Amino acid sequence: MRNKASVVLFLMMCFFILSYPYRESFWGGLVNAGMLAAVIGGLADWFAVRAIFEKPLGIGFKTAVIVRKRERIFADLIAFVNHDLLGRDNIYKILQRYSLLKLVFLYLDQSNGDKKIKNFINNLVLLMIKDSDKEKLVKILQSLVAVKIKDCQISKALVDGVLKVTAQGGETELLKNILLELERYIHNPLLKDVLAELVADVKQQYIGDGQMREMASKMLSLSEEDVARRIQKGLGTYLRSLQNQDCVERVKFKEWLEDFLNAQKNNIVVEQALADFLVAMVKDVDIKSIVDWLNETLRNNEGEIREKIDEIVDEKISLLRNDVCLQQKVEGLLQEIIINIINEKHSVLEEKMAEKLNNLSNEELVDLVESRVGEDLQMIRINGSVVGAMVGILLYLITFTVERFV
Repeated sequence: MRNKASVVLFLMMCFFILSYPYRESFWGGLVNAGMLAAVIGGLADWFAVRAIFEKPLGIGFKTAVIVRKRERIFADLIAFVNHDLLGRDNIYKILQRYSLLKLVFLYLDQSNGDKKIKNFINNLVLLMIKDSDKEKLVKILQSLVAVKIKDCQISKALVDGVLKVTAQGGETELLKNILLELERYIHNPLLKDVLAELVADVKQQYIGDGQMREMASKMLSLSEEDVARRIQKGLGTYLRSLQNQDCVERVKFKEWLEDFLNAQKNNIVVEQALADFLVAMVKDVDIKSIVDWLNETLRNNEGEIREKIDEIVDEKISLLRNDVCLQQKVEGLLQEIIINIINEKHSVLEEKMAEKLNNLSNEELVDLVESRVGEDLQMIRINGSVVGAMVGILLYLITFTVERFV
């Protein structure tokens, strides 16, 4: 375009020179006047356009505008982009007009986004597991679990869980199994032998108050085995009675247990003891066994791991497509994430623009601007020559008319 503008100006100058000898005639004067005005207009616009980028004809007054006004141009450009074109408020308004979740669904449907997400997650998980120092990873997990245990109110959570089970009648089956196990233990022959030895010791220690003498007198008339069997039978009968939910002793025991558990909710000593116990259990884990298990699992179940990850991704995507409430939450979350990124990184835009612009030399800046708007400016030169020619012809006609008829 720059060459075309120069060619147009050259042609106008040629027509002016060629028509000059015929300027006394009407048509020669008409063409000569038009071409003269076209040359003047073209030269003026050429000077104006070149003055934006350089010093035409070596004239430095108010020329080389881009270089001379470099800092101001940069400041205004950065301010325009950061505060107007890409200002926070404008970006927020644009975000509100679009659904980010629809863009996500569009990506999933038209770009095989679900497969790409699955591949990314699969590769990431397997890479983390395979290439990581598993022993170090287990130790880190141990530390994290230990810290989490100390931060949690374990005793309160444990007590609340037991009380909830108790309130729902869940302790019935548990207590029944415990009582049955105790009853089997009580009828164990070994226990009978132990009880017989205790009875023999009591007989030997026939001393003390009246109650002890009365009890010992009754036992003296029986063999140690008979007394042991009676004790076992009595304990068995008592344990069977406790299996009845309406048993007075069982009701009292349940009430006592609830009171005891409630009292332990805020017991600092119990809380600390539980925490120390669990932390010790975590730290006593055999790291080598876990690492060996991880390696073996990866070798034998990589395909299953991939299938499980794919299944989870499909499940979550399907849930997101069908749950309107979840969509609203995700949309809000995406908007919040984008807004937070904008708030955090918006100042970086100004810094990067300033850095990029300041790194440009004057020559590079001139070339950059000229490459973007050069064609439009050269079109102005052509228009200047054309408009100049039209004005010159019009003025000639007016002058010719006035001279001939007025």
